[in-house]
Amino acid sequence: MATTTHAATSADFPPTIQDFLARFETEEACRGFLAETRWGSGFECPKCGDGRAYRLANRDLWKCRGCRKQISLTSGTLMHKSQQPLRLWFHAAYLVASRPGGISARELQHELGLKRYDTAWTMLQKLRQAMGPPSGDRLTGTVEVDVIPLKDLPGRPVVRQEARKNLFLVAAVEVRGRGMGRVRMELLPDLSASSLVGFVQETVVPGSSTILTGNILGYQPLQKRGYERISVVPPGSKSSVRHLPRVHRLFAQFQDWLASTYHQVGLEHIERYVDEFVFHHNSRHRPVAGLQALLGQAASIDGSRPDRLGRWVREPDTFFPQADKDNSDIKSR
Repeated sequence: MATTTHAATSADFPPTIQDFLARFETEEACRGFLAETRWGSGFECPKCGDGRAYRLANRDLWKCRGCRKQISLTSGTLMHKSQQPLRLWFHAAYLVASRPGGISARELQHELGLKRYDTAWTMLQKLRQAMGPPSGDRLTGTVEVDVIPLKDLPGRPVVRQEARKNLFLVAAVEVRGRGMGRVRMELLPDLSASSLVGFVQETVVPGSSTILTGNILGYQPLQKRGYERISVVPPGSKSSVRHLPRVHRLFAQFQDWLASTYHQVGLEHIERYVDEFVFHHNSRHRPVAGLQALLGQAASIDGSRPDRLGRWVREPDTFFPQADKDNSDIKSR
């Protein structure tokens, strides 16, 4: 799902991972970046709209000069009401962004030196919320689009049966020679025109883009919405794999990525794993830019609703041989 980010980047954002770790070594440095990310274009009180405020001494609170409301630096961000220091959140974001193969909550717990597993799990789930593509950042040029039932993903099943039953995975891939440019993926409840065309409109710039698709009827309204659509799959063909190779290569890569790190994924979490995979794919050649984007979006997403994360229950390790390397111990009840 697309998320909206503010102008959330410092002009002197560290150009390398080493510089990043040095830059955000202290809590004060993290506070400074977060304040610039949120209010770089000018403070605005969420209550009265006044642009004047000052920081209260020795506290992470700003006070509006207009209505006197006290505003927390982390309110309206993923870090809101967290007991963990910002420095730890920034380090967690670095670990998540720099592991293209994904990182499990158990690994994050170990890397950060956290005592409690559920703390690492909550931090990881919140950071995944920030991995959706920014709204307005759409694909261009020639774009392959295809859809596959979640149950038909190639390879060993990783997504639990209740999630595979009635969901579809749709993907769009920029054609770059024989390779792939940026990609987008999303879960759909059906193959209706509303679902398919809605995905394309959110994902691809109209007017100058050519959409390569299969022969599903749901794509037909695309031409009325400003897209040149070419059905590259012959009528009656039972498979689009050969005709839309990049999309199906992406489907296979997604399945391999899931299977390499997570033993099983439940219905309540699958969308976040889709976003995480897309994030890593699109930032694979620009890891620092990916980290910068992740921190920017983390500063613009309200993390004060833990009920949106689901709940986890620890299962006996005997049922899941990969228990320290996966998400098999996460359930919603």
